[in-house]
Amino acid sequence: MPFKADSRHIKTKKLLWLTLLVLIITFVFHSSIRAREIELNGSIVLDGYVTQIGHAPGSSIAYVISKKKRMIFIVDLANSLVRERIKVRGRPVGVAVEPESDYAFVSIRKGRKGYLFLVSPDGSIVEKILLKDRPGKIAINPQTNTLIVALEKEKKLLLISKETLSVTGEISLPYRPELLGLDRDSDRAVVVSKSSDNKHGHRQGEDHRGRKSMIMIVDLESGTLLDEISFRERIHDIAIDTDRDIAVILWNRGITLMDINTGDVIKTFSKQNKGCKKCFKKHGSCHFRHKGVVDINQSTHMAVVAAAGELYFIDLNEKKILAYHFGKRGHAEVISVDPYQNRALIGARIDKRKLRYPFKPDNPKKLSDHSSFNERNKPKKHEKRNNPRERTRLFIVQLPNPVPEITALIPDASRAGEGVSLRVEGRLFITDSGVRFNHQDVNTTFINNETLHADVPAELLSEPGSVPVTVFN
Repeated sequence: MPFKADSRHIKTKKLLWLTLLVLIITFVFHSSIRAREIELNGSIVLDGYVTQIGHAPGSSIAYVISKKKRMIFIVDLANSLVRERIKVRGRPVGVAVEPESDYAFVSIRKGRKGYLFLVSPDGSIVEKILLKDRPGKIAINPQTNTLIVALEKEKKLLLISKETLSVTGEISLPYRPELLGLDRDSDRAVVVSKSSDNKHGHRQGEDHRGRKSMIMIVDLESGTLLDEISFRERIHDIAIDTDRDIAVILWNRGITLMDINTGDVIKTFSKQNKGCKKCFKKHGSCHFRHKGVVDINQSTHMAVVAAAGELYFIDLNEKKILAYHFGKRGHAEVISVDPYQNRALIGARIDKRKLRYPFKPDNPKKLSDHSSFNERNKPKKHEKRNNPRERTRLFIVQLPNPVPEITALIPDASRAGEGVSLRVEGRLFITDSGVRFNHQDVNTTFINNETLHADVPAELLSEPGSVPVTVFN
């Protein structure tokens, strides 16, 4: 039973039509983003400043650590509540989540030594590993089952087997590893030293105009330092697009895209650049000085930058940027983007005395559930002026859904009167993606960002002819 129909793109519902023929036909569409489609799905109150978020793609829980409060929060994202609070002896500084089991590795600093905790989703600490130095940021490469731990004082990267929890190697570095990013496909680490260890005459923590940060590209398999790249400004955060080999660098006055293979700057977004002035608001010369964070949706190749009062979306395919204003009072501390559900988890610090609800979309009806937020959190008369009463909230922000692209249908034909299990291959699929067969919804199973399974019943294949198949987000 061959199928025939032409493809069309409906903008309002983001539908993609694909013809089922005996031969496979490939359709390619470009995704678009619109700021008005951003929605706030929930917010969760946390105690104290947050240091980092650990979250597995598609998971309903997240691990949030607070270095100042010495706490590990296990957050239920589906119900917007804190499931567990774990008080630790030491300061948690890094977290990474194992995608398959939802267990989290947390690095702890305690005095001159450190620990690595393995925490289960129910809040129990399964394993404790003693480290000989104070750990920093950590990351997991699921393709190699390796955990990478940054040792700042010893200027090393510690490689630990995820299965045996034993040390498999050490890599010496010329500078302190303060920020850590991974290129998972090539098994490389992108390490940033924000202070350069006095090599350029500045102490750690100073912020001089003209000071340098160092970017180190490390091959984790061989343990060799592939490249050292000098960056003139202090780097606040960095994220790596694995497929594009692009590093998104957040610094005081802008955002830079860098090719990690060559070390060349691809593009810089700042107020000084032509075409970016409308995107960047006028909040002084150093817009990102007071904390800014970045993460990348590896499926859509969209970088999401959260700063004081702004969200920036950077299309790494077309190298374009879009700004979205969400208020002046929220100072973003951490961010994590879920590629499966296409949403961002943003930890923002808010001053209750000067509170403005940070997300203010064009349509205020979207925040009807939070209309009494300002009334509930008005400052009390007895609160002193020198006590800002700052509160940290974890915001669950739904990002604009991309338009899916289909590259193959398996099988591409079927006999009349027989049901078929259809495999849809492409890209930019999310957990909410669905399949409609001949304008009727069919049972759809999300596999990953490139694969969907659809069960087509026999009654929809009762007559021979051409039948349209629709994939929508």
